[in-house]
Amino acid sequence: MARLITIIRLAFSDYLRDGLLSLCAICALAAAITPLLSVWGVRNGIIASLTERLLENPRNLEISSVGTGRYEKTFFDDLRARPDVLFATPETRSIAATMLLQGETGGVQTDLVPTGPGDPLIHKWAAVPGQTNEIVLSWSAAEKIGAIVEGMPIGRVSRLGLDGREERAEVTLKVIAVLPDHAYTKTAAFVRLDLLDAVEDFRNGFAVPALHWPGGDRPDFAGYAGFRIAAADPAAVQRLQKDLTARGIEVYARSEDIELVQNLDRAFTVVFIVLFSVVGAGAFAAAAANALGQIARKRRSLAVLRLVGFSSRHLTIFGLTQAALTGLFAALAADGLYLAVETVINRSFNDGVGPYEALCRLDPQHYAIAAITSTILMTLASSCASRALARIEPSEALRDV
Repeated sequence: MARLITIIRLAFSDYLRDGLLSLCAICALAAAITPLLSVWGVRNGIIASLTERLLENPRNLEISSVGTGRYEKTFFDDLRARPDVLFATPETRSIAATMLLQGETGGVQTDLVPTGPGDPLIHKWAAVPGQTNEIVLSWSAAEKIGAIVEGMPIGRVSRLGLDGREERAEVTLKVIAVLPDHAYTKTAAFVRLDLLDAVEDFRNGFAVPALHWPGGDRPDFAGYAGFRIAAADPAAVQRLQKDLTARGIEVYARSEDIELVQNLDRAFTVVFIVLFSVVGAGAFAAAAANALGQIARKRRSLAVLRLVGFSSRHLTIFGLTQAALTGLFAALAADGLYLAVETVINRSFNDGVGPYEALCRLDPQHYAIAAITSTILMTLASSCASRALARIEPSEALRDV
């Protein structure tokens, strides 16, 4: 153990004594690592910013049915049981999912969108309606009817009776929140599913006892006409869309934007792998050649170490220690150069970038990975010269005496 510590100390002292050569090796490797870090930083910054923009608008993670189908309650139970589904709600027929909302300044025919606990579209900006008469309005709907938070618009639903006359039903609604104008652009009210069911039942001629709306007896449940799903992440959107399409269900999702981000991610990754392969192979060859040159230059000194009792294994550790020092210092230098490059890139292309976004950035673990990879690369390159170290004999130190 004492000899091991001594050989490591000697390797470090010799590394400092050859300061100029060591600095050249460090600069050469750092010059190779910095472009790799810059490419990965641009990739990480662009992809992270685009992904954050996708997640910023919950509607990018939505999947909705197209057309009219028939979906039983077990269908929604299966969806909610999936780990890649944050929220799933049934939808009634679109022709029945409307209501005339009469507010302070006027009335407007408004789409009814079902919501419930876990709906990310509502949770981002407001509380989910907890009572049948509670609603959350889109900005467009609130502007048209003059409703504000805690306002009490009147909801009116109409149908044609058996005698051909129009029949109307009303319910006093409570607006608990209004979404920002960019959250949902259509004129809509987000309501509990039971209110949506009540509107559809009334339009179908059935009674709604909970709201005191008259009509006939409702038959057995026949299923819902559609659904709205919120995926857990962008990758889950495509997975869910593929699974539902395979079951013969036509759906709509904003998969084009997600696919664009994924294509960019793949392109940057391929570019990085190609550059890493070329630069890594060159750095490996240069490091191996440098190690062989060092052995040739210090052959007599290394033979003296063999003469005083150090083994071939100790000489190998001597070379590996110096190679590891070069890899570590080169990574630190490359990190510093990268930070300068990152600052220049972000300041030069800051137009169109959000306050918390960056065109080029690396996470803390990336710096650690760069240091570890550089050290391993140099150590492996040095190990290729270990045979030359093993062939050094103690007698070589006596030839010139």
